[in-house]
Amino acid sequence: MTDEKPASAPRSVARLLLHTIGWPIATFILLFSLLCLSVLFSGWLVPILIALLIIGITVWRRRLRWYAGLSCALFFMIFFVVSLRTPQQDRNWEEPLTVLPRCTIDGAILTIEGVRNFEWRSRDDYDARWETRSYDIDKLRSIDMIVQPFGWGDLTAHTMLTFDFGDDGHLLLTIEARRIDGQAWGPVAGILNEFELIYIFADERDALGVRAIQGHEFYALPTVTDPLWRKAFLLSLCATSNSILNRPRFYHTLRDNCTTEWLRAVDKLSGRIWGVQIDTILNGRVGRLLHRTGAVDTDLSYEDARRHFRLDQRVLRHLHDPDFSNLIRQSTPL
Repeated sequence: MTDEKPASAPRSVARLLLHTIGWPIATFILLFSLLCLSVLFSGWLVPILIALLIIGITVWRRRLRWYAGLSCALFFMIFFVVSLRTPQQDRNWEEPLTVLPRCTIDGAILTIEGVRNFEWRSRDDYDARWETRSYDIDKLRSIDMIVQPFGWGDLTAHTMLTFDFGDDGHLLLTIEARRIDGQAWGPVAGILNEFELIYIFADERDALGVRAIQGHEFYALPTVTDPLWRKAFLLSLCATSNSILNRPRFYHTLRDNCTTEWLRAVDKLSGRIWGVQIDTILNGRVGRLLHRTGAVDTDLSYEDARRHFRLDQRVLRHLHDPDFSNLIRQSTPL
């Protein structure tokens, strides 16, 4: 008997440790799986019934392995089913997300069909307008990164890019989840292939105006870029946008979102991988990353730069001015 005790003691400790950490881990997996089901079934009836079934079996068997096994099986089954989905083009899209742009280049002239130029009075009240516009890429003189924080300590944000072509005007690119009519965006839905991906080229007054009208805060950070790099960057984004016309893709909250999409183009052109670090995964911090690496054209601290380049109030003030894009960039005292 005394020879068996040293061998059984480690097993007892391991069993105790397994029970200590196993229950909370299995519970987390189960709760996350139920949250996913609530998104997929648009309600909580099915998730509650499945939760009661798993809890009932666990109480009956009185074993952690049943609880953990059923929770993990549910988790993997959900993502297996989700992986079988295929992205679509012909759905009942929200009107501002109906048109996929088409970009063509002829010499130095970039032509984009499907530039959105809505006149917004509120989130749901607008005059729809889609245009074809041409830009001389040799006139591309700067790129601003627009950051619209979501909250949560500014850890997450929606980012956009705006291209200044001088007297050809400004062109804004926002990469979004393409939602069907009545569908709401959500981070969990965004990992379950609930949304397709869309590149939207828009007039600045449109894309910034609708956000300012809804009371969102946002700011435009001017970037430091080389002229040749700017042109290559824009054309790379246009090529990716065109590819969606023939091969639709899913939006993904973590992998294929408003920031990671344009960061891939940055990675290809710069030769360094910015996309895999905390400041880009938590994309509300991507502005800090650009500022820290000297990619923001300012001598101000990051917090001062945010205040200095904040646009939302200026957008509301100049929303109907003909010289909108220039007026919202006029310097104001800190």
